[in-house]
Amino acid sequence: MAVNASLEQHVARVFGFALRLTGDRHAAEDLTQEAMLRACRSWKQLRDERRLRVWLFQIAANLWRDQSRRSGLAPERAGPLDVELMGPQRSPDDLAQENGLLTRICG
Repeated sequence: MAVNASLEQHVARVFGFALRLTGDRHAAEDLTQEAMLRACRSWKQLRDERRLRVWLFQIAANLWRDQSRRSGLAPERAGPLDVELMGPQRSPDDLAQENGLLTRICG
């Protein structure tokens, strides 16, 4: 399976995970985009594509921890997902497809 097709399948889940970590929709969007970019750049390091989702979550978690440390905030344990944060906006999958994000990133 192509890199961008494999990654596109997991955008919404990574976004949900990022939203739970950050508690902020915009921060979650940024975190998701950066995680996907890093995954695309590091694709050859993935040894087993069946573990792709776990690998993406680990990338997102590491990015979040690094950002929290740089900002001087201690990462707190994520609380329950606030459904209102999701809002009626388009899904991350829709946004990624509309913008051709993964195609541009992964070529």
